[in-house]
Amino acid sequence: MNDPDGTTQKRISFLVLRAFFAQFWLLQFFGKLRDADANTIAFGNLARWSARTADWFVRTSPLPHLAVAPYTYAIPYVELALGLLILVGYRTRWALSAAAAYLVSLDVGLMLQLKHDIVGINTVTMLASLLAAHLEKHNAFSLDGRLRAGARA
Repeated sequence: MNDPDGTTQKRISFLVLRAFFAQFWLLQFFGKLRDADANTIAFGNLARWSARTADWFVRTSPLPHLAVAPYTYAIPYVELALGLLILVGYRTRWALSAAAAYLVSLDVGLMLQLKHDIVGINTVTMLASLLAAHLEKHNAFSLDGRLRAGARA
């Protein structure tokens, strides 16, 4: 196979990067479906996860329940949407940039709790998301790539 500029390698590399981010966000979502106390896996567990997380966060930070509860309720659905968009490669650059912004918003709350170790890990993931968004031009094996190819035809 003749690929002097490495286009195929770049496309495969970006596919692997996209697969990593898709599994990262989807596993974040699926982890919240499991209720260890009830030993069940169900969409109904998302509301329980949200309530427990909001209560814990209000106890450990200065933010009020009114601000925390809607945010924690939205978290699993944001993670699911990001994972699916990145998985199929639709609006990939937007999804990766949104993932970075979402991590920044999570870090605000974590900094209020002095969870610097988690903020550090999130920062690396956020920077990787922004780098991936910048490299999105190599996103050929995706819905975005198909749409771009159709627009050129």
